[in-house]
Amino acid sequence: MVFPTLLVVFGFSPNLAVPMSIIIVFFTTSTKSAKEIFERSPEKDKDKPLIDFNLAIIFLVPVIFGTGVGVWINSITPNIYLYIFTAVLLFVLGIDSYNKAGEYKKKELEEREKE
Repeated sequence: MVFPTLLVVFGFSPNLAVPMSIIIVFFTTSTKSAKEIFERSPEKDKDKPLIDFNLAIIFLVPVIFGTGVGVWINSITPNIYLYIFTAVLLFVLGIDSYNKAGEYKKKELEEREKE
């Protein structure tokens, strides 16, 4: 939601909003990770760290690759296409979220009826 906020509320161009949103997300996740890096898992095994570093390494390679591709596409794509893509993506994600909310509501109502 950082990208649409930068576009609509602050009036950034898409070419500037993309790197700004990446910087904001980077600093937000870095702060959260620094806070939790020394915390321990609340489960049975208290010696395990809260963060699974093996999983983080697995996700790191595709994220770096995707960032490189995204920066390249952002630099060659006109603003109007980025606006259209963002609008379509937000519409599709909104419909998906609405459908999932309906499924959860239906499931909750069925569970209440069983009680």
